[in-house]
Amino acid sequence: MTNGNGNRSESNGERSNYYYDAASKRRIPLVREPRVFAVRYRSGRSSRDSNLSTHALRLLREESKNIGFIPNYGLQLYQTNPEAISLRTDPEEQLQDVITRVKKLSTEEPVDYAAVAYLRNPEKRSTLVDDLMFVTREFIVQFEPRMAMEEIEAFNAKYGVRIIKELGYVENGYLLEAPEAEGENGPVVLSNIYYESGKVIFSHPDFIRRRHLRETGERVRGSFNPAVVSARAEQPVYLLQQWHLKTAKVLDAWGITRGSGSIKVAILDDGIDTGHQEFSGKIVAQHDFASGGDDGSPNTNDDNHGTACAGVAVAKGVRASGAAPGCSLIAVRYPDFLGLEEEAQMFRWAKDQGSDVISCSWGPKDGTGAVDPLPDNVRAAVHYCVTQGRNGLGIPIFWAAGNGNESVSNDGYASNPEVMAVAASSNNERRSPYSDFGPEVFICAPSSGSGSLGEWRIFTVDRRGSNGYNPDPDTGISHPANDHDYTDDFGGTSSATPLAAGITGLLLSINPNLRVEDVKQILRDTADKIDPSNGNYDVNGHSNLYGYGRINALKAVERARDSGQGTIGTVGRPTINGPDSISRNNQPPAFQINTGGRSFYAVEVATRAELFNTGSHGSERNSSNFYASWTVRLENVTPYNLPADVWDRLKQADNLFYRLHVANDVNWSNHDVTVTDNQADTAPSVQILAVSSPSSPATGLSIKGPDSISRSSQPPVFQINTGGRSFYAVEVATRAELFNTGSHGSERNSSNFYASWTAGLENVTPYNLPADVWDRLKQADNLFYRLHVANDVNWSNHDVTVADS
Repeated sequence: MTNGNGNRSESNGERSNYYYDAASKRRIPLVREPRVFAVRYRSGRSSRDSNLSTHALRLLREESKNIGFIPNYGLQLYQTNPEAISLRTDPEEQLQDVITRVKKLSTEEPVDYAAVAYLRNPEKRSTLVDDLMFVTREFIVQFEPRMAMEEIEAFNAKYGVRIIKELGYVENGYLLEAPEAEGENGPVVLSNIYYESGKVIFSHPDFIRRRHLRETGERVRGSFNPAVVSARAEQPVYLLQQWHLKTAKVLDAWGITRGSGSIKVAILDDGIDTGHQEFSGKIVAQHDFASGGDDGSPNTNDDNHGTACAGVAVAKGVRASGAAPGCSLIAVRYPDFLGLEEEAQMFRWAKDQGSDVISCSWGPKDGTGAVDPLPDNVRAAVHYCVTQGRNGLGIPIFWAAGNGNESVSNDGYASNPEVMAVAASSNNERRSPYSDFGPEVFICAPSSGSGSLGEWRIFTVDRRGSNGYNPDPDTGISHPANDHDYTDDFGGTSSATPLAAGITGLLLSINPNLRVEDVKQILRDTADKIDPSNGNYDVNGHSNLYGYGRINALKAVERARDSGQGTIGTVGRPTINGPDSISRNNQPPAFQINTGGRSFYAVEVATRAELFNTGSHGSERNSSNFYASWTVRLENVTPYNLPADVWDRLKQADNLFYRLHVANDVNWSNHDVTVTDNQADTAPSVQILAVSSPSSPATGLSIKGPDSISRSSQPPVFQINTGGRSFYAVEVATRAELFNTGSHGSERNSSNFYASWTAGLENVTPYNLPADVWDRLKQADNLFYRLHVANDVNWSNHDVTVADS
């Protein structure tokens, strides 16, 4: 006899030995651990309650010992004493004996419910709380879309089940409560009955399990030579020790962007020291899924991991920096134990708070070799983020591949194709020996290596004071010695993952229109193929050890910037844009490049458009009228700046025409061009002016801010085109007339006007209005702005987008 899903109908006793994984349409074995059980007492009651029967008191106080407490679920955990309790020798009879006694305990007046524990790894007998799963009376169901509420309620009533709440991240999904925690009316049996009815998409118990972090336990330090890392004197004092930022090309990417406050990176972990100076002013939302309160701070002495992860991703750079120091932070505290429904709600909450990137450095226990499926409801919540987040563009989610030196395929979380599994590589650009491997590894990022081989660990933010990793809780040794707010002792795929997430924050800062698929394509295409002799990269450029390679922040940010709003990941039409006009006494023009998904490009410029027609006019080309950058090499860095010697040769003409060639490699495979030879007369051009006029509106310059912004938002970001100058300054005012220095300059004050040149000329774009300035000016109805540009700090060749007059 079969049910609607084609499964053989079984007794309720058999139904307690498995649950269903709807994604694979298979049963997951369930094995009970009869030596451990959980009890939830009613409010104000305990194991010493006078209303407990003699049977219950003997079981709780004489034949068992209390081994733990899960406060957010009110569960007291007990382990039976084989020498004290009367257990049968046959394992099955022994199990049934304990189940009977625990089920009887549930009928005691002071007890809300009680249930025997389950093994997380069915093949490993264990009484360790870390290896167990616990049930309450709750189970999680998504009914078929065709099921109306009346039918759902009638079906629930048949089994004495009630709806606790709607899930919110999936259609027709609910958290349900069974009549009991144990037996045929409990969540395991009923969730299987629901699945076998054919009326649901998924159904499984709300298992409560311990969180396992993915920080490698190896503490042996290699000798560290910070001299290999270069940095400017004004950079954070610990930047020299943050070798991973140089290796991943983050320091180079900062020449383009350090991240925008409008981009929010969510760290789902064991809490973040929100009062740390490195996160001051950065946290836009926080939540503790243990207490339900809006405080994402650590809550126990062991809650150290999330602070270090957040530091790797977005520390602002007071003394140490994250990959995206300009991005904002969403702090989520994941307690030691959490049910699957609350685990899924973390993702829903992060999405609903406006997360742009999510980083997860946790998962099943490392090094067990066990297969641990991704729960169906958590899969649905991740899908909700990836498809519905960022107004439909999707949230890129990064997951630590694991530190067990085992197949990531065993881990349903990291191997989920909707997330990006991040492996770890060392400062020697080789696989970290603990890092998990397999076809699902998407990318790798620098992290700790082998201390015994002299490879380095990660310097990042630590919990303030004596908490955290510094000083070392085992040895008492401090690293660094005199600053316990930081640590040089972090690592594992736990560190590689927020590094990748922070770099993605840079990508979205420079191009917020990227979809999840675009982010994946960019990271895949721009990663460096490290350790080619051992990586065994396949024909698609993928390695089971390194994914598509070690992440390269500079290349990725450049690709994101140059892609505009077009789709990455498909080979599209290339584009090139230069300034409309330029003065002969300006610096050489710069061209914005979109390669249409190709890896390389070349620019051709000519004083006459017809020179692009090789067949008709190629013989007329010479150094004073034509230049092709491919005669030197193919380019992959953007924008393209015309060489100064070429500009000197060509700038006497009235116009400079240009076109773009793109290709997949230096052999010109998959070549394309913006203007073909026979369409040479359609080529765009730059008008070359004899002189520029500072008193008139500038040519070739532009500044663009958002059309509107909420006062509660992060400060506005301005896109800058300097028209070829080296430096710029931005002025903002609450009244446009304040730009007229002569008539209204005396009316300017800190509450209505700001000029960035009072702090210094800028050369990094985009321009982020400082937070303190935004706080002063945002009460106005409008914010007016203009752009000044110059060749140097002495304001030579000054120009402005809007003149005073």
